[in-house]
Amino acid sequence: MSEPCKRKLVTLLPNTMKKRQQRAASKPTTVLNNPRAVTKGQPKLRFLKSCARCRKHKIKCNLSETRPNPCSACSRRGHDCHIETVVHVQRSTIIKNLADSIEDMKALVDMLMLQDRLLQNICQERGIKVDGLFDLESVSAYPSPMSSHTPSCDESCKSLSIDSCSPVPSDDEYSFDESPCFKLGSKEYPAATIQSWLSEFNTGYLAKAPIMHHISSPTQLFHQSPLLFWTIAYLVSKEANIVGYLKQQLQDSTDIYSIQAIVLLSSFPQKHKFDIYSLLQRAREIAVQHELNKDYSPHSKLSSTHSQNIWCLIFVLGTLHSFRLGKQWSTSSDRLLELKKNQSSYTGELVNITLYLSKMLNSLVFDIDKENSAMDNLIQSSLSSWKHQLSSIAAPEYQSLCCLLSVIHLTLTLLEPAKELADKAIQYSALISRCRELVDQLVGMDIEQSPIFIKIALDFATLLTLRLSTTPYSSCPKEEQAALEMFVKMFKKLSSTREFDDSSELILSIVNYQTATVSHGSLYYQTYSFATNLLQGLYPTLDDKQNPDTEDPYVMDAEYRLFQQLKNLDLSNPEKPKPFDVVDVFLRLEDETDTLNEII
Repeated sequence: MSEPCKRKLVTLLPNTMKKRQQRAASKPTTVLNNPRAVTKGQPKLRFLKSCARCRKHKIKCNLSETRPNPCSACSRRGHDCHIETVVHVQRSTIIKNLADSIEDMKALVDMLMLQDRLLQNICQERGIKVDGLFDLESVSAYPSPMSSHTPSCDESCKSLSIDSCSPVPSDDEYSFDESPCFKLGSKEYPAATIQSWLSEFNTGYLAKAPIMHHISSPTQLFHQSPLLFWTIAYLVSKEANIVGYLKQQLQDSTDIYSIQAIVLLSSFPQKHKFDIYSLLQRAREIAVQHELNKDYSPHSKLSSTHSQNIWCLIFVLGTLHSFRLGKQWSTSSDRLLELKKNQSSYTGELVNITLYLSKMLNSLVFDIDKENSAMDNLIQSSLSSWKHQLSSIAAPEYQSLCCLLSVIHLTLTLLEPAKELADKAIQYSALISRCRELVDQLVGMDIEQSPIFIKIALDFATLLTLRLSTTPYSSCPKEEQAALEMFVKMFKKLSSTREFDDSSELILSIVNYQTATVSHGSLYYQTYSFATNLLQGLYPTLDDKQNPDTEDPYVMDAEYRLFQQLKNLDLSNPEKPKPFDVVDVFLRLEDETDTLNEII
């Protein structure tokens, strides 16, 4: 029998007999997952089953069983337990990303070359010398790896949108190689004529409606948007042959160029009749579809500045044309308008003033309860608040905006309730003083190329000075004389625009106006009734109702007093207009042969 195998005894050292000290484990944290968002074009993400620490130390992980708690290994050692998201990058993905980056770099280089050319042209046209400029085109002429892929600057300009960066054109920069003439219907317009029209638009109109860049190529604009092209041509030329085309296209087009066309037509006086109010409502709807009412419109082909200017000008023009027609523009203030009004620019100051006008009209004219017996007290208390707000508006840098502010000041004065003769005399003096400022501002202006609110201010001043020159509530003869002279100036100025459709209607209404006792709608001066009617439409309409002023003895004496004023005018100065050129407007004197026929 074999001997049993003896086991070898190993001496145990004292240290091995001790228990290993247990370290206090920190409180384990919950599982932290950091999956990246999967975007279109990226490879599918792979989610692992083991935590990051177990994968690193290559130990078994039971995280799938302990979720949402940490795995046993991490919990025992007090470590954070989280899963890493692994993205397997394929070679095709790397190549695609490189191709996209190359295309982005090429587009960036093209844009930089265009901007360099813009700067070079501006410096050359205005005679400005800037240190550090060099000709990029000459640099790009040398052979380079990108030379076969990067288009030339001229090719980029041809494909460039009209609303992208484009240089200020000079007379010799226009190119008509593709289209030597432009045809609309059966009529052709030579290239030289189109060139002069667009040059005048760039210099005289665009700064007052900044919704696009300067036009460098008429041919490009013609192919890009015929509607916008012919709108600009009509704006400068007032060609009757273009009107029918514009009216048809404006009703059918829904692209962003149609919005620009409507804004341009609404921004300036027109000789032919367009339904501007309806067009502005349509432009507002299309602008919302194109998301121009947002800070950034991803669908817009325009720059963010031009998109914002279009939205703000739709509000401005809608408010002003509504004021002209006695209607209420339904658009209220939004974030874009509030941001724009704080900018120190022409559009910013215009938006700021128009916002005030819109809120003031809504409060004092459209939203007021006219059947309330305490209406006068409510108006008086509201007027104090509105006047205080108006005083906080800084004086604008542009003279045209000063005219709009003067109209607002006169409107607030007209709305002051005045029942006693003393109150009417005070109101009359305030109106005379403010009217004098407005008349002085309007006399030297070119109404045709001025913004539409200048034409509205002229109509407003003409009607107001007409009533001031016939009212019996003046306190001194000098004021009466000043009112008549101001009306003569304004009527002469209005007569110079008699080719415009709205001016001819207004002149005809004034000619038919005989005396202060004639019932004539908006031309009443009975303080608040006149102000209300005036603000509900600048253009008067015949009204068969009896004038409540006819029983006032002061009004009955207005005809004689007006006749004395006309006789006392200084005729020695040949520069002053003849007073009897306008006497037929008031008195229809049978023994006076000078009428308004020479003016009209």
